Amino acid sequence: MSNQTKNPVADQAVSVQLGFEMGVLISGLKVSDDVKEALLILLEQATPKQLIELHKALQQAFLMEATKEVDEQYEQKLRELVKEFEQKKFEQKNSEAEVEVERELNDIKNELKAKDNKILI
Repeated sequence: MSNQTKNPVADQAVSVQLGFEMGVLISGLKVSDDVKEALLILLEQATPKQLIELHKALQQAFLMEATKEVDEQYEQKLRELVKEFEQKKFEQKNSEAEVEVERELNDIKNELKAKDNKILI
């Protein structure tokens, strides 16, 4: 079964438009020249439906590369926020532990005072 439509003029128009766009997308890829050449050869042999699928993949690669820096900045910010949260959580635990230790020390002091008072009586 053929991947082309029943309208050869439309197929040709789609092929030309997608071919042009993909040429631009391929030229912007951060891959070796050999890979770019292989993709260009593939374009010449592809059916319109295959071109559409390849076009989608190239657009996705382009968008991923275009947003890579923003994604990395966002990831770094998230890491910083997680670290800050964990630090505050740690400080809160330490603070709670300090309060508990102070309570226990006060209890011990009170017990000692009570014993001292009993001894004096």
